[in-house]
Amino acid sequence: VMTLVFALMGWTANAHNEILLLFGVFIVTAISVGGAYTQTQKVNYLVGGRRSEMMKYFMIAALIGVVVVVGTTVILAPQLAIKSANPPFGLPQANLIATLTTGILSGNLPWIMIIVGIIIAIVCWMLGLSIMTVALGFYLPISTTSIILVGALLKLLIEKLTKDKALRETRLSSGVSLSSGLIAGGSIIGLIGIILHVTGVLSNRVPAGFAGSNGMAVILLIIMAATIVIPLMRIKQPTRKAQKQ
Repeated sequence: VMTLVFALMGWTANAHNEILLLFGVFIVTAISVGGAYTQTQKVNYLVGGRRSEMMKYFMIAALIGVVVVVGTTVILAPQLAIKSANPPFGLPQANLIATLTTGILSGNLPWIMIIVGIIIAIVCWMLGLSIMTVALGFYLPISTTSIILVGALLKLLIEKLTKDKALRETRLSSGVSLSSGLIAGGSIIGLIGIILHVTGVLSNRVPAGFAGSNGMAVILLIIMAATIVIPLMRIKQPTRKAQKQ
């Protein structure tokens, strides 16, 4: 909406584009912090915690998040500015938003692609498919969507192997928690690796031989899938919440 307002006002210069993005950052940050705060209140209520403790640790977590995000952006600024066929960091979502914002402000949107996307969205809606899920598969790279597919197949496997409904819900809920931990852990390790690389502690090295082949990637993927499925299948009793449901 803000982008359209800027375009209607005739603000199409690069400086106006920066102002628009700045306003967008403020809005997205406010929504994110508001959502995190409401979820924190909900968790605090469910566990029976004190509001003062919740507020204190929420503020600490928010400040740490700001320092980490801003610090990472400052460190990676030179690499993020590189434009080439193979940039150091692929940012499909940022590129998508930049294309839309620049296109609307300049009046030069790729209308054919937008109309095709609208038609595909309507077809997905008529078929009862998740529009956002299909959209993610279009603009995210195959390296990301393939892992999402593997996770969905593991979820389907757990559902097929677990006949008891309450136990199935327990295993799936535990799987979500386990997957969330893997995502958070991978992000932390990746952040540490990037910082060490950018600061020169680690040099540029690429795995060679079998270690850098697709075969090694498949082996690691199988190991990761096993470390997810085996602990979940060892759960034998549903939780009280699942039993009530």
